[in-house]
Formats: sequence, structure tokens, C-alpha cells
Amino acid sequence: MWLRWVYMNSVLEVNAGDWEKEVLKSGTLVLVDFWHEQCPWCIRLNPIFSEVAEEYKNKVK
Repeated sequence: MWLRWVYMNSVLEVNAGDWEKEVLKSGTLVLVDFWHEQCPWCIRLNPIFSEVAEEYKNKVK
């Protein structure tokens, strides 16, 4: 499983080592998507997360 978050108009991938710094201690609202590369629903939702990233850039990390 990978961790992703929406940040400044892009969907970024992080590993578990970055979780505390980038999510728990970010100081801003964070939208996190837990996904797996072989999950059909995860693949279907990827474009939606890209749209959300564009719509909420500078508001959500």
C-alpha cells in the first residue's frame, strides 16, 4: 500500500517514513488517499484526485 496526498496542484506519493512530517505535523488540512496499484477502484479514482488537487490548490495539502 502506498500513501498519497494532494498538494499544490499535484498528487504526490510518500512512504510511511514521511507520514509524521508531511501529514501529522503539516499544519494545514491534508487529503490522504490510501491506495494500491492493483486496486481497480484506486485506479478509477486517480483522475478525480488530480481534479481535486487542481480545484483546491493552495488550500489543501
